[in-house]
Amino acid sequence: MNFFRNLDRFSFWIGFLAGTLTWWFISTVRPVLREARERLQENLQRWREGVTRGTEVRLRQDMLVYAQRSHVAASLCPLDALLIPPALLVPPVYALPEEEETFNAVGQVLPYLPDWPELGAVCNAPQIRLDDALSNGANIVIVGEAGYGKTVALAALASRMARQEALPPHLEGRLPLLIHVHDLPLDKAPLDAILEGLYTHTSLLTQAQLPKLLRTHIEHSLLLLDGLDELPPAQLEQAAGFLKRLLEAYPGIQVVTTATPRDYDGLTRLGFFPLAINTWNPSQQQAWLEKWRAMWHTLPQATEEVPDEILRGWLYTWRQHTTPLEYTVSMWALFAGDALGNTPLDALEAHVRRLYPQDKRAEMARRIWDTLTQGKDTDFTEVAEESTSSPQEDAKPKKTEPPQVVRQHPVFSAYLVTGHILENDLGEVLFGLPASPLKELVQQYYAAQADITPYLPDLLESREDPLLRDTLRVARWLRLTPREAAWRPTAMRVLAQNVQRATLPLGLRLRCVAALALSGDSGVGTLLARLMENPSPTLR
Repeated sequence: MNFFRNLDRFSFWIGFLAGTLTWWFISTVRPVLREARERLQENLQRWREGVTRGTEVRLRQDMLVYAQRSHVAASLCPLDALLIPPALLVPPVYALPEEEETFNAVGQVLPYLPDWPELGAVCNAPQIRLDDALSNGANIVIVGEAGYGKTVALAALASRMARQEALPPHLEGRLPLLIHVHDLPLDKAPLDAILEGLYTHTSLLTQAQLPKLLRTHIEHSLLLLDGLDELPPAQLEQAAGFLKRLLEAYPGIQVVTTATPRDYDGLTRLGFFPLAINTWNPSQQQAWLEKWRAMWHTLPQATEEVPDEILRGWLYTWRQHTTPLEYTVSMWALFAGDALGNTPLDALEAHVRRLYPQDKRAEMARRIWDTLTQGKDTDFTEVAEESTSSPQEDAKPKKTEPPQVVRQHPVFSAYLVTGHILENDLGEVLFGLPASPLKELVQQYYAAQADITPYLPDLLESREDPLLRDTLRVARWLRLTPREAAWRPTAMRVLAQNVQRATLPLGLRLRCVAALALSGDSGVGTLLARLMENPSPTLR
C-alpha cells in the first residue's frame, strides 16, 4: 500500500501514455514493416528471375547460332535457308481388341522398314514430325544411315525451340540443349558433363550464370544429343551408361539422340523409342534445289547461274537414290563449277578437294586410319577449325561470342581414309578390323573403288544369321558401285535369290528388293516383272 501512496501521478500517467503510444506504434508499423519486407523479397526474387531469364535468353540465342551452323553447307548460309522439314517414319500401331484399327493403305502393302527408308519415301509412307513424336514425355532415338539428315533434324528442332515458335504444348518453355557427344565428358556427373558440353558453344556471358540456370531448369529441358551414331561399340556403351545415370538423376528431362539402324539396343533398354528418319523423295529434292538456287545468287563469290538446260541434263543423268548429304555436295560442285562427274563419289571428291589441300588431306587420312585401327571414334574438330580460319583471324582478341566450332562429317572422314587404304593396299587390314560405324562407311567407299571379291564368301554365303545382316550391309554398297565392278554380279545374284526364297520373311525379301532397286541395274525391272507373274502368292 505504501508503494501506491508514494507513486507520483504525473509520472504514472506519463509512463502509461508512453507505453500505450509505444504499443500503438508497434501495432501500426508492424504491417508496414512486414509489407516492406515482402516487397524486398519480391524485388530480390524478381532480380534473381531476371538474371535467370537473361541467362535463358542468351542460352537460347547461343543454341540457335549453333543449330544454324549444324549442316554441311554452313560456310555458305544458315540452316533455315536450305531446310527441308525432316520427318520420321511412323511405326505400325497395333490397336487393342476393343479399339478401332486405323487403316493405312501403304502399311497394308509395305512393311515397316526403318533401315531402308527409301521405299517409304517413294511410296509416301506415313510420317511424323520430331516435335510431335516427343509427346507424353517420350525419349527418342533417331535411326538412319550417315548423311540422311539426323543432325539436321536435331538442329531444326533446336532452332524452333530457341525461338519458341510454333511449338506443341508439351515443348513450350523447355530449354533446348543441343550437344555433340564428343563434347561430353561421359565419365563425369550428368549435370557437370552437360555444363561442359554447353560451354563449347556458349558465350562467356552465358557461361557465368549457366550452372545456376541448369540446376533450376534441368528437369524442364530437352537434351538433343548428336553423334551417338558415330561411336564404336565400347564408346556407345559408355554413352548409354551416361544417359542411364542422367535419366535416373533427372527423370523430368527429355532426350533425343541418334543411332545407326544396327546399333541402338542399349538405348531401347533405357526406354528410348527408335524412329527412322525418312530420306528425300524427288519432290523434296526439287524443293531443296530451288532454295539452293535462291541462296547461291546471294553469295558474293557465286559463279554464273547454271543454265536450265544444263541443270536438267545433269539431273536426268544423276542417280536419284542419293542421301541428302550427297545431293547437297553434288549440287554444290555443279554450281561452283568444280564438278568431276555425276556420281556421289565424284561429288565427295570435289568437296574434299575444296576443303583440303593435298598435303593436309594426306595428313588427315593418316590420322583417321590410326584412330580407326585403334578402335576409337574420330573427332577432328581442331583440324576443321584450322582449315576455316586465317592467321590474321587467329591473332585477333577473343570475343565473348560462342566459339566457331566446325566438326567434320563422318562421311568425309570415311572418304578421306579410303584413299589412304587404296594407296597403301590395306584392304585386308580394313576388313579384319572390329565393327564400328566408321568402318562400315569406309567399306562402302572401298567397295565402290576396289575389288572385294575375296571377302564376299564370308559376307554373302553365311546362312548362320537369319537376319542376313552382312548380306544387307553389302547390298548397301551396290548403290555407289560402278556397274562394271567385278564383285557386283555375285552380290546381285545372291540378292535376287533371296528375293525368291519363299521361306524368308516378307520384310527381309523387301529389303533385298530395295537394294536391287537402288543399285540402278537395268535388269532389276525384268526380275520384278517375272516375280509378278509367279504363281506363288508368297513371291508374287
